[in-house]
Amino acid sequence: MSIVAHYLHKWKIRLGILVALVCLWPIQTWLINAMTTDALNPYRITLTLPLSDALNQDYGLSPDAKVNKVFVSGSFSDWYSDDPYYQMQPVSANQWQYDLSIHPGDIEYKLVLHLDGQPTPIWILDPNNPETASNPWGDANSLLHVLDWPKIATTVQLFTLSIVGAFLLFCVLEPFLYWLLHLKMPFHRKLMISNMLILICAQVVFFGYQLHQSRQLIKLSVSDTLHNMHLLLASEQIDFDNIADQQQQISTTIERFFLPQLPASIKNKTAYFKLPCQILPCWIKTAN
Repeated sequence: MSIVAHYLHKWKIRLGILVALVCLWPIQTWLINAMTTDALNPYRITLTLPLSDALNQDYGLSPDAKVNKVFVSGSFSDWYSDDPYYQMQPVSANQWQYDLSIHPGDIEYKLVLHLDGQPTPIWILDPNNPETASNPWGDANSLLHVLDWPKIATTVQLFTLSIVGAFLLFCVLEPFLYWLLHLKMPFHRKLMISNMLILICAQVVFFGYQLHQSRQLIKLSVSDTLHNMHLLLASEQIDFDNIADQQQQISTTIERFFLPQLPASIKNKTAYFKLPCQILPCWIKTAN
């Protein structure tokens, strides 16, 4: 069988696998976005009184105690017992609710009851959340465990890209490997040549990825520099609509910006400032 015939053999299967892998990307992106949005929705905390007799006994809470205010306290509020931002809102005579904004990771919190006629508040666990975590004082806090969906999404996307890349690499190298295996030479040489070919292709892909990342980093660096330059020129009361009449002030400002960043050997060479002084204000004006 010739190389072309071997390559075209079962081409429908290869094409089907490639289409399935390509379709997997938007599907997984939609699924991850849906799960991320749902996972990071505010967590609704609900407290209904009276508590059970066992909980009242554990917290030293009287069944007929009158609760004036209820707060949610945790690391997000520096464990303040009366932060007004985290005050639970009454929805009925004996029920309070609060929608707590969450973030990836572990969130520890407690509910703080302020009773009528009692100066010291009572700290209780969330009766509707069975998950707890021990604290340094030998007590327990209610615990929310939120999955780190951004990291999960990145890992899944890299895994999918690696599968697609490996399959494309196989499709490209398959005729060469088929031709190599049919050459009359020792097997160890075939194995060495095939491994070198795969390694070279993998390095090319890796180099392309690194080049893309470097370009993104350079773009981000240039964007940050232009932003800082805009803030600097704006602080000097530069009129971006009338740059031509402010060349001296712009040159002085830009020189003061770039001078500390240059090596001592070229700080006295004013030619380095001519191009930035002429071009950067125009870039900044265009960007704004």
